[in-house]
Amino acid sequence: DKHTQPTARCTKFVGTAAADTIGLVIANVDDEQLRSRMNLDLTYPTIGLIGSRTGAGAQIKAVDDAAKMSNIEVLSIELPRDTKSGGGHGNFIIIGGKDVSDVRQAVELSLKVD
Repeated sequence: DKHTQPTARCTKFVGTAAADTIGLVIANVDDEQLRSRMNLDLTYPTIGLIGSRTGAGAQIKAVDDAAKMSNIEVLSIELPRDTKSGGGHGNFIIIGGKDVSDVRQAVELSLKVD
């Protein structure tokens, strides 16, 4: 189909992991207003999102390890209070990269860590 975007340029749900963790890659964040509201640098056109409603330590460590193995940078870590009525906090991590495959690899690695 001529209207279908190439896979490398699409936004993709990457997967899930323990503790309600999800991973998503947005291939091209080009909206200036969105970038401004999210405090995203123009250096990284592709972003990855890793989030969980419960816990944060394991996900932060997993993203840190993935960053060391990939060509990405951790742009933001937030610790929201949405824990399914439990104690503690969740997490919302934004990573950035110049290449979609680098960001996807980092999100995949982050989701594989136990």
